[in-house]
Amino acid sequence: MDKLSESHHRRDGSFRLFFGGLSMFCLGMIYLSCPTMDFTSLAELSVHKYPSSPLGALMHELPILQQPPAHKSADGILDITLRAQVARFTQGPVAFNTRTYNGMFPGPTLCVKPGDTLKITLVNDLLPDLPSEHLSMNTMRDPNTTNLHVHGMHVSPMGISDNVLRTVKSGESMVLTIKIPETHQLGAFHYHPHHHGSTFLQMGGGMVGIISVQDNIDQVDSLLVLQSFTFSGPMLGNHINASTLARSTLPLDLKLTHRNHKRMAELYPEYQPQFDATADNHPPFFIINGQYQPRIQLRNGERKLFQLINAGPTQMLELFIPGCTFEVLAKDAFPPSITTQE
Repeated sequence: MDKLSESHHRRDGSFRLFFGGLSMFCLGMIYLSCPTMDFTSLAELSVHKYPSSPLGALMHELPILQQPPAHKSADGILDITLRAQVARFTQGPVAFNTRTYNGMFPGPTLCVKPGDTLKITLVNDLLPDLPSEHLSMNTMRDPNTTNLHVHGMHVSPMGISDNVLRTVKSGESMVLTIKIPETHQLGAFHYHPHHHGSTFLQMGGGMVGIISVQDNIDQVDSLLVLQSFTFSGPMLGNHINASTLARSTLPLDLKLTHRNHKRMAELYPEYQPQFDATADNHPPFFIINGQYQPRIQLRNGERKLFQLINAGPTQMLELFIPGCTFEVLAKDAFPPSITTQE
């Protein structure tokens, strides 16, 4: 890689990776390198020149990043049941009721190899919808009707494979049998609902999970599932309005949890502003692997591989880690030289 190309893909701690898209996902694979340093040097490299002691104390108070539960194929088959279920999210500044896979944020990670068969039984445990026959396909409707799409994978869209025209209503189930080609590219892909009319409400509420395709299913160090939740603003970025338009019978029951970390706001006001808000006009907030403001542990000089997915429906997500170096290896499973214009 020449120096010009390298400058595009390797940045210091002030580099920000942006991922976004309406009802779409962006995947990336990065190496994160942590040079030898103490908290004093970390503070010097951060956006704001703050003393090392508050930053160090803050880092130790934040929860350690956890990985979603992983299910791995055996003898060429991964057979798993995913249930569309109501759960209450309580790990952010706003608690609310929403729809999930298996009651989890995010859903379980599915680890397969090229040539494997992925068999998914999708069960809909949600309550019945109100009648919506008079509504057109691409209007907000059928909040509790679902299906499943494997986003970004090169598999058959027909029959009982990745067919987004199938539907699973309340109390129903369906089986997907997805044959992954022997030549399938490696990387992190993802599954989410794709019923027209309820995709935004379900996916934006947390229904998403990763499919990791690797020759060695233990190869990737860490998966980062980035999700955003919004309860104010335009319709397509507003969970409250979407629920109303879709005639959802699931009460959101928004409650403030006071999980906003005041010292995070003091140290990084550009990224975690201080504000006074009620639950229904709270600014957007973000979670990683179902956690609010977790910390990633790296030893001095350690180099770690991450795969990222932006699982939010409308938000641009910003990744910022002071004092460390990013090296982007792939975007949407392709090298940066293919996806980036020089």
